Amino acid sequence: MASMRLMSTAADSKPINLEDLKTLVELLSGAFATLEAVNTLSGSSHTHSNKTVLDATNASFTSTLKGNYDAAYTHSTSAHAPSGAQANVIESVKVNGTALVPTSKAVDVTVPTKVSQIANDSGFQTSAQVLSAINAQIDAFAQKVTDNDTIDTIKEVIDYIAEHEGEATEMMSAITKLQTDVAGKAPASHKHSYNDLTDKPSIPPAVTVDSQLNGTSANPVQNKAVYSALAGKLNTTDVQAWAKAASKPTYNATEVGAIPTTAKGAASGVAELDANSKLPSTRYDFATTAEVTAMVAEVLGA
Repeated sequence: MASMRLMSTAADSKPINLEDLKTLVELLSGAFATLEAVNTLSGSSHTHSNKTVLDATNASFTSTLKGNYDAAYTHSTSAHAPSGAQANVIESVKVNGTALVPTSKAVDVTVPTKVSQIANDSGFQTSAQVLSAINAQIDAFAQKVTDNDTIDTIKEVIDYIAEHEGEATEMMSAITKLQTDVAGKAPASHKHSYNDLTDKPSIPPAVTVDSQLNGTSANPVQNKAVYSALAGKLNTTDVQAWAKAASKPTYNATEVGAIPTTAKGAASGVAELDANSKLPSTRYDFATTAEVTAMVAEVLGA
């Protein structure tokens, strides 16, 4: 078999025979097969069950996020307090400005639990003292007069009620009735606006009064307008009965001494007038200019 020669396009290339080309192809095929095997082996050696989680973590771990982690770590390892700072520890305990000395590593603060343990500098009174003071004031202001049935002590008030039970009962009844009467009643100073009232009477709307007579208005009219409208008018008593009757009488021209309308423009009648109160030209017979000229010529023998 004749050898095939291939020429390269480069100027300094040498011819390649068919056997050399075949050898080159076989070498390249072997190298490609080796590369495929390496890729397959590399991929199988990194396969694991949580590969999806790792891939997602790797995708979300951006450079910005890494920078934030690095900054947080740097802050956590740095000093947070100035060099001269002191620990927040209680060094002394005082009560009202007086220091208490610890005993057996303890401080006992005495707190009063009874009123008698506190100084009564404001003069507060006990219940017995208050009652005694009230009784003393009542006795002091009680009416002090003679013993002629006049009450002057609390005891006498009680004795009077016991001796006049009927009057006391009547008085209590009157007081109870008075309490019942005023129960729920508002004081005289209590006020409400009109809008707060219930069960109010209906107030008609405002009425418009016309200042002059009007044939279409339904409003009332002022008295002076009615007076002015009637001034100079005849009273009904001054009008004849026939004029006030629903059916008025009728009269002909002869009865009232008038010219009948049939005589207008008629023979032996009257001539009607035009818009200017003049006799219309149709109601008189004058000669024309031509007729007058002819008549004059005839008279003069012309």
